Amino acid sequence: MKKFIFLFPIFFVISAFQLSVTPNDIKEYGLQGKVKEITTMYFTDLEKNNKDEWELDLDKLVAVAKMFFDSSGNITKIQENYKEINSSWQETITKFEFKDGQKKKLLEKGHQ
Repeated sequence: MKKFIFLFPIFFVISAFQLSVTPNDIKEYGLQGKVKEITTMYFTDLEKNNKDEWELDLDKLVAVAKMFFDSSGNITKIQENYKEINSSWQETITKFEFKDGQKKKLLEKGHQ
């Protein structure tokens, strides 16, 4: 019985702490701090050098995605640039808005 009484306060403290943490997109990505932007670059057919490190070749770049965050850590815009089969670049921009704790997709546009 003593073990149960001891474990209950620990469980209660952990549960109360988790409720006080406000979820946001930064935390969903496992990051902390004030992140303003994340850039992800996508390559194809990369090779490793003799140090077992990936050699980046911009000729093999096929896409770039940028996520922009507000001061609360939520995504406000995603800008994606990707290479088409004919080697022309396309851009897609998606904007988000937060109201009443809900994320809403506002606008998506694409152009060359």
